[in-house]
Amino acid sequence: MSDVVFTFSFETFDDAVDREFCRPPDQVLRSLARDRRVGRLVSADPWRSRPIDVLRRRGPDVTTCRVVGRDVVRVRPRRWRCHDPRDPSRLASEAAAYGRRIGQLADVDDAALVTCNPFMAAWAEGSWIGRRVYFGRDDWLAYPPKAPWRRAMAAAYRDLATRCDAVIVVSDELAQRFARDDVVVVPNGVDAERWHHRHPRPELLGDLTDYAVYAGTVDARIDVAAVQAVIRAEPALPVLVAGPVEGPTGGALKALPAVRLLGRLVQDELVGLLQHANLGLLPHVADRLTTAMSPLKLYEYLAAGLPVIARDLPPIRGVDDDRVVRCGDADAFEAGTRKARALAPLPESERQAVVAGLSWTRRLEPLNDAVVGQA
Repeated sequence: MSDVVFTFSFETFDDAVDREFCRPPDQVLRSLARDRRVGRLVSADPWRSRPIDVLRRRGPDVTTCRVVGRDVVRVRPRRWRCHDPRDPSRLASEAAAYGRRIGQLADVDDAALVTCNPFMAAWAEGSWIGRRVYFGRDDWLAYPPKAPWRRAMAAAYRDLATRCDAVIVVSDELAQRFARDDVVVVPNGVDAERWHHRHPRPELLGDLTDYAVYAGTVDARIDVAAVQAVIRAEPALPVLVAGPVEGPTGGALKALPAVRLLGRLVQDELVGLLQHANLGLLPHVADRLTTAMSPLKLYEYLAAGLPVIARDLPPIRGVDDDRVVRCGDADAFEAGTRKARALAPLPESERQAVVAGLSWTRRLEPLNDAVVGQA
């Protein structure tokens, strides 16, 4: 059995609990917890500021939590500073110290490091680290909030490509960011346990029976002009937007008469919203970030049995499903909406087969094999 230390990208275990383990790194931790080949499992938070933690009365350095019925050791490394340095060499020193501190807190000897953080994958140090596995879910070089660390991120991408025993990412485009030819591509998936059965209509729908839906963070990735094209095609079809709002895009959408911003929903409510919708929307802009992602919402739409209208991006082209209508630009969403609306509802037996094929359990098998050295 292999002991494993897991880290999220830049979030904590509490963040995963708060969002009901709905994001790819959360599912990696759940997959490791289910694997009988994994011995002791540790979930390590990123560095946090000791003074701030004292003020906020956060928990002790080492606790035990439960993940899919299994005990997981949770460690909270603390330091005096609040933010990561931006200089690559200084950040490498911080990551090295992080690795050593994790080894002390977790009391591990020979363990695999599985991390979604490129800095940790590249520069974490510790005699306890046996295998080193990086799971990449986004191109952090193109992620606007990480722009101040772009130079450090480029150095981390270069170094992790040579240091990691395995690099696993969610798209072919993202695989090209790393200078090695054995990067494994594992597209995003869905939690089959949650999606296999039909959920009731959410009460927030009221008497509404027909609607299109966008599920995800509302930010600069959304092409507002594409949403306007959907409305032109189906003026009477409300567009419901479920997800947290970041930046001015939310205001631009709210100004459209057919759009309703619902905010973030609990997962069962979100599943019900999608399963009772008529059309799933993926109106993304085309940029470095969106071309490298594996849109989680696309797979959730398909698991709900919806026809989908999406921007024609590389990760979308890799999905072989006739119910995905691809649009080359924002204006094409008008004709694309009419085409998608003409598709018949997906029979329940076929929907169940889609859910099984998109299951995270199946998707993450290559990662688990890499962790225990059986890839």
